This record gives sequence, structure tokens and C-alpha cells, in this order.
Amino acid sequence: MTIVVDRLYSRLPSPTRRLYRLMAAHPASSFTADAVEAIALTGPPVSGVAGRLRALTAAGLYTCRQGRYHMSDRVREHCVAQAQRDLAPEVRIKALTRLADHYLAGAVEATRALLPDEPCPPPAYAYPLSVAPLELATAAMAFRWLAKERLTLVALQQRCQEAGFGIHPAHQAAASWIVYRYHGATDAWEVGQRRGLEAAQASEDAHDLEGVLLTRRGITLRERGEPADGLGALYCAVAASKRAADPHGEATAWRHIGHSLCDLKRWEGAREALLQATAIRPPGSSCRALDYASLAELESRLAEHEQAIKHYRTALELASTPAHEARVRHGFAQALRRHGDVRQARAQAERALSVARLGDLDLVRPQISAVYGTLAALAQADGQDEEAARLRRRAHAVSAGRAAATDPFAHCATS
Repeated sequence: MTIVVDRLYSRLPSPTRRLYRLMAAHPASSFTADAVEAIALTGPPVSGVAGRLRALTAAGLYTCRQGRYHMSDRVREHCVAQAQRDLAPEVRIKALTRLADHYLAGAVEATRALLPDEPCPPPAYAYPLSVAPLELATAAMAFRWLAKERLTLVALQQRCQEAGFGIHPAHQAAASWIVYRYHGATDAWEVGQRRGLEAAQASEDAHDLEGVLLTRRGITLRERGEPADGLGALYCAVAASKRAADPHGEATAWRHIGHSLCDLKRWEGAREALLQATAIRPPGSSCRALDYASLAELESRLAEHEQAIKHYRTALELASTPAHEARVRHGFAQALRRHGDVRQARAQAERALSVARLGDLDLVRPQISAVYGTLAALAQADGQDEEAARLRRRAHAVSAGRAAATDPFAHCATS
């Protein structure tokens, strides 16, 4: 296969071969013509990039689908080998720097569109006069760009660090944004966001994305200890989701409204919001389990134990993912503990750990740590001080990530 690729490469005109070698700077195997033009500033005139891309595609070295160019792993290996052989190190660094400028421009625009209230320092371009920022004026446009370039952003960060030059804070912010959104998902709004992204790629309608962003804003304010301010964003998220005919997003916003009202001790309003979430959520959605679990938690806090247990049992029937079931069972364990049923509380907590074993560790790690904390409290209440101390150490180790290399689920039965 390498011989075939080398033969195809050798038949190309010299300027096209040079562009092919320069593309070794790109850390991914999928890219747009804009990225190629950015790299091309290192060598042949940009005006000839379109023709060279056509030549590379006609030769079978690249394929083009939906406006993006792709090269196979074998072609990429050949490309890197040719670049290392024929391009000077300073030329390869210059190509990588031009590429970083291009993606930095996009990352800055995306960050400003998605997080308009967050500080975004002026970009520090290496070649400012040659950068043409992408026009990502709306959240929908920014989401589409990040959805397509998320892996490139992360890989480019690593490539630049390996090359010895730093990443501007705005670029870091954009990459962190997409990594957190795509790889830290545990709650219902994450599911709604991915759904919105898929819709945005097929439609210009951005109301669903607006609802997701407003929900996220409300959650952030609540996490900062500002639930009253977060309510405004969450009620706007409800309105945006209604405009988009997105019951999933609307239900998620109502659930977080319920959480914020609980923080403010506005119990009746919280109950109404959570009941609204359970009524709106589409049947079959795994997130209905979280709605009922939130309602059960409220009833438990108000000492309505029979209602709380009823809602937790409903939530368990609806839970369809390990992360959701572990979360529900842990809440159930805490409610049973408050109710004084220590034996059943411990059983639910142990079951939560068993279920969490089936999930993605990065997604369920916080839940595992919390369950160990609950088990420690139960052991302490039974006078098992040593066991309680061991379980607390285990909770801390899992939370800190130290248990990932071994077995985060290893524990002694406390019953």
C-alpha cells in the first residue's frame, strides 16, 4: 500500500507535493479547505490551493465528503514521513503555527458566541495580518463549528505543546468547553445539548441551542450560589424550548428551576416545577428517571417519606443507563437513611455501586465517591469507626482519580 501511495504522490506537480507535505502539520485526518489555506501560507500561493486540493482528490490521496477533506491513516503516515524527510524543522513549525492561528481565530469567535458574558482576551496571533477570522456570529454557528472541529482542537493543543509553544487562553477555553460538553456528560441537559447539536447540523433553527445555553447559564449561576439569578435564565430557557417545540429541553429547564427553588426554600413552587418536568418529558426518555428522582428528593427533604419512596421506585423503573440508575439508587439510599431504615439504605447504596460498575468510570466517578461517603456515614452510625474511616478514604481516592488505575469499586461489605 505504501508503494501505491508513493507512486501517486510522485506523479503530482511539485507545488502540490509541497502542500501535501505541509499538511503533515494538521493533527487530524479530516479538515476543511480553510485549514489547508492557512497552512498553504507557509508555502505555495493561496490562490492555487483549490486546484491543488482537486489534484490530491483526483489522485486518490484525499477524499471529499460534505465539504471536508479526509485522508486515510496510511496516507497520513506517508505524508508525515515525506514532511520529516523533505521539510526543514523551522518550516514544519511555521506551518503548525499558521494552523494554530487559524483554529485560534475560530475558537475565539466560538467562545464569544457561546459565552458572551465570559472574559475572552484578545487573540495573540503569530501572523496577525494573514488571519481571516471565521464568522461565527450565533450560538448555532459556533456549535456546528465546534462539533466538527472538537477533536482537532484537542489534538492541536497537544501538538503545539509538544512543539514547545504555548496555547492562548481563548483557545484553551474553547477546547475545554467542547471537551467538558462531550466527555463530562452525566446530566439531562447534556443529552439535550447533543440532540440540539445534531439538529443544528441539519437545520438553521437555533432555538433548541438557545434553550440549552440558557439552561446551562442557570445551572452555572446556581452552582455559584446565585439560584435567584439563575431562575431568570432558566425561565427564558423554558420559553426558548417551547419555541423550538423541544419538550426534552423544556422539561430539563423545569427540573433545574425546581432545584433552584429548593435552594431558596420555596417548596411549593419547587414541587410544581418538578411535576411540570415529569409531565412534559417525552415517554421513553431515560431522563424521566432524573425528574422523578428530583421530585423524590424534595419530598424526602419535606419528610413526606411515603411519597419520596413512591417517586424513587418510579425513577428506578425508568432509569435506563448505569449512571442514571446509580444516581437514583444513591438518592434512594439517602432518603431511606433519613427515614431511619439503615438496612435498606445500605442495600440501595451497595446496589448503586454494583450498577455504577457497568458505566463509564469518567461519568460515574462523582457518583461512586458520593456513595462511598453515604456508606461511611451509615457505618459511623452503626459504631463501625474503622470501617467508616476506610470508606471515607476510598471516597476521597475515587474523587481524586487515584482509584482509576486499580479498582474503584473494591470495598468490604458493611452489613
